[in-house]
Amino acid sequence: MTEPPPPTPYKFSHEELRVLEQCNRESFYQRCIPLSTILGISTYYGVKQGTLLPNPRFGATPKVFGAIVVGYLLGKLSYQGKCAEKLMALPNSRLGAMLRNKRAGKHGTHQEQLETEHPDPNSLYGKVPSSDFYSDVKQKTYMDIDTDRPNVAGLDDTFRPNVDDGLPPGFGPSSLKDEELPPQTSHTTTYEELRRKNREEYELKKTKPYRGVLSPDEVPDALEARDYNQPNDAWTKPAERKKTNIYGDIFEK
Repeated sequence: MTEPPPPTPYKFSHEELRVLEQCNRESFYQRCIPLSTILGISTYYGVKQGTLLPNPRFGATPKVFGAIVVGYLLGKLSYQGKCAEKLMALPNSRLGAMLRNKRAGKHGTHQEQLETEHPDPNSLYGKVPSSDFYSDVKQKTYMDIDTDRPNVAGLDDTFRPNVDDGLPPGFGPSSLKDEELPPQTSHTTTYEELRRKNREEYELKKTKPYRGVLSPDEVPDALEARDYNQPNDAWTKPAERKKTNIYGDIFEK
């Protein structure tokens, strides 16, 4: 539940401000000054005669000053009743109406107090004509958070024909639900099949050469074909080395 907005401060009218200023001035001259003077002089003579004890350092000054302040406050408080009568005498004053109801003992209901603190904008700025309200919008409270369907003509698609209504029977999304789909066959791999597959992959990896087939051009010249049928003789005489000059030319005999 949302909390009510804080009360706005009361705005005094021009007439109310004039009366309050007059009350402030009259209370000062008619009540505050006379009472403060009487209390101040009485306190001073009380200290001088020994009825009141003076201050050891400042003498009678603190007590006289306190008596003047008390007289000022009593003067303001004593003039509140007369100031309230002046406010109640104003014809179009909300503050005066509240004071009259309070004096008559009519406290009013809670709703009336809220209306007094938060007046209706229509009463302050004039009533809003009914032509300014939309006829298709319902008046709702702040707590109504539900949303309704729009009532604007042309936007309501409740009775609008569907696209699938013109299709012949047996077609459309509804017919797919009635047809029975073929059952899905799931193939499960057995242990023997998996074992055989692993063996085949292992044999392929084992027999696969590390390098591709070499062409004759890729074979180096130093590698010559060797005849393995001839016996390997460790005492075979090596070929005679021919003499060459410094340029590598072979000497012929």
